[in-house]
Amino acid sequence: MKEDRKKIIILLSGIALIMASIIAVVIYFSFFKNENYSKSDVLTVECPNITASVGESVYLPIQLSNENATLTFEIYDSSIAKIENKTIYALSPGTTLVKITASFENKYAVCNFYFTAEREDYVLELIPISDCSFDNNILMLAGKSCQFKISLFDKFGCVVENPEISFLCSDGISIELTPFGYMLEANGKGNFIIDFYQLNFKVDIIVSVQIS
Repeated sequence: MKEDRKKIIILLSGIALIMASIIAVVIYFSFFKNENYSKSDVLTVECPNITASVGESVYLPIQLSNENATLTFEIYDSSIAKIENKTIYALSPGTTLVKITASFENKYAVCNFYFTAEREDYVLELIPISDCSFDNNILMLAGKSCQFKISLFDKFGCVVENPEISFLCSDGISIELTPFGYMLEANGKGNFIIDFYQLNFKVDIIVSVQIS
C-alpha cells in the first residue's frame, strides 16, 4: 500500500513538472513573439536640426521605420522656409519649428526639429528720409543733398545695434551725422564707401545726382 502511494506521488510530481515545463515554454515563446511584434509594429520618424544659408535647399535626412508611411509637414513660420518633395528651402533669415507627422494604417508618429536659415554675410539697409531714393546700392538724389538712415542686419536677420561706421567719400561728396540721420551733400556724381570696420564689412554706394 505504501509503495503504491509512493508511486502515485512520484507520478503526480512528474506530471506537475512536465506541466510546469510546458507552461514555461508557452510563456517564453509568447513573450518573445509579442516583443518582436511590438518592435515591427511601432512606427517612428526622426529628423535632426538643420541649418542652411538663405537661398539654399537641403534634402531632409528623415529616418523612418516604415518606408510605406505617409509624411506630412507643418512649418510654424512659412516666411523662413518651405518644403517640397522632402526638400526644405531657406527663404529668409530666422529659426522655425518644423513638425513631421508619419502615418501608416492606424499608426502615427511625430517628430519636431528646428530649421535655421542664415545669411552668408551682413546686409545693409539704407533708408531714405528726404530728397533721395535707394535701390541696388545706388543712391539717387533729387537735388544737391539728402538725408538717410542706415541699418545693418547679421546673418540671422537680427539688427546689429550701434555698429561703428566710417565713410570714405569721393571728391565732391560729404556726409555728416545729424540727430535725424546722415546728411549727404554732393556737387555731382560720385560714390562713398560705408565701412563697418569692427565687423570687417564694407559697402560701396554709387551717388547719382539729378540737378535741375
